[in-house]
Amino acid sequence: MGEAKLTEELLPKVNIAIIGGSYAGLSLANTLHINSVSYTIFDRRSLPYNHVMGGSGFNVPSLLVIQDRLQLKRSRNTELHNITRKNVIDLLLERGMTNMISESNVVEINKEASSFYITTETKSNDKTDDTSKITTKHGPYQILIGADGVLSTCRKSSFKGMFLIGDARWVNDRWFDLGLRRIDRGADIAMIDGLQLGEAICNSAKRCTDMRQLIHSVNNKTDNVFCAREIYYKKMMRQSALVVLLFGVLLKYLLK
Repeated sequence: MGEAKLTEELLPKVNIAIIGGSYAGLSLANTLHINSVSYTIFDRRSLPYNHVMGGSGFNVPSLLVIQDRLQLKRSRNTELHNITRKNVIDLLLERGMTNMISESNVVEINKEASSFYITTETKSNDKTDDTSKITTKHGPYQILIGADGVLSTCRKSSFKGMFLIGDARWVNDRWFDLGLRRIDRGADIAMIDGLQLGEAICNSAKRCTDMRQLIHSVNNKTDNVFCAREIYYKKMMRQSALVVLLFGVLLKYLLK
């Protein structure tokens, strides 16, 4: 990329929360890591990941490019003809796990002024009570990124400064093919999402002087495809259009 690495003097005091530690979230985290941007990953699973979800096929044609851009080491386990889902996750985790809060379920996201605060629940160590949980509030974060999959908690919000990547933004993708493209190339698309958003944040941070300017720059660089607010409004518009269509069909039936 040929540009100087980010330093404390070059970037705003930005602290980023990533919800979800799979392909999208970890690719984003690696991009931030090599550019010295502060981040924290929240994931429900415990480390190490013993089971990585996905079908039998694993189609990641962009892996070599992603490895180069993220400065990841290559090995026999990460050659395209020999790659497994767990190989890729383990490779991405080498950096990401140092800034990860695992076994934490995000139960609430709040925005106070211009900062995000995340409330998580974790199981307590009280062996006499399996239902006992510890609630913790984390923050402040200036940017929040949802990488928490198809059933995304983050997608339910439309805060400014929130972005969605991977399956969390499926509603903004080719909805008309019923998700077949994501089924075939979900991991590949997720890693590209994380890389592209991460690079947009890092490149914008080198030129911006405040958070409002940075967020605006990121949205411009990515054509708003990761913007949670845009995705939320598109979802609402589609749902409204469906309601109007169904109402029209019902009205036509009743007037016969």
